[in-house]
Amino acid sequence: ESREKNLQQFTIAGYLAEARGSGEDLVTALVRMQSEIIDRVVLGDLPGSREIVNRFLGVILLESGMNFDMLKVRLLELIVIISRAAMEKGFGAEGLLGPRYSYLTAINAATGFDDLFWRVTKALENFTRAVSEEHGRRARANITRMKEYLASRFASRVSAREVAAAAGLSVSRALHLFRRETGTTLSAYVARLRVDHARTLLKNTGLSMADIASACGFFDQSHFARTFKSREGVPPLRYRRSARGA
Repeated sequence: ESREKNLQQFTIAGYLAEARGSGEDLVTALVRMQSEIIDRVVLGDLPGSREIVNRFLGVILLESGMNFDMLKVRLLELIVIISRAAMEKGFGAEGLLGPRYSYLTAINAATGFDDLFWRVTKALENFTRAVSEEHGRRARANITRMKEYLASRFASRVSAREVAAAAGLSVSRALHLFRRETGTTLSAYVARLRVDHARTLLKNTGLSMADIASACGFFDQSHFARTFKSREGVPPLRYRRSARGA
């Protein structure tokens, strides 16, 4: 922790020197960076939030005239603003600020610049981790909803809009999330469900190829045969014979 604090102070000192020579209006710079911090925290981007927070601390240290009490108030305001922005996205105050808002209490108890900056940084890192973990939980829940919807509807015509609606997402967001979390596209996943169901029917029933194609949601028998062979390496009829030992 001591090494991390020293490294942070060295980094902040560099940003402080940079701000002195930049010529940019300090208030304008702080407003811009505050917005960037909020964006990073709400996205759950821990590496990005660390970099911009240290830059922000260097600039606000200069802008405050190194007045410790004023700086503490400004940073407490920052924590409240960021937590409010996160809560507006549906994240709970308890998870962000800690039991009984312990992070605010800890920041208020800081007795020096180094200690103050360290406590603010740790609070913001906690925010970012909490948001990132919540994003992960929400993503998993949304994927589960989409998979459950597909499991019950794959044999019919399934549209991306319907799948997205099942998870309460936009189509673009649903498609992006599905690929990111499963490693496959929505259409490829549906095809896999259909082929898996077709394998079961081929092994355990005497249904015709046309009937199986219809029961599994394929456009026609030809579509069924092409898709099945591309995924299983053999045509469906040959698969049936092999599975039954014929």
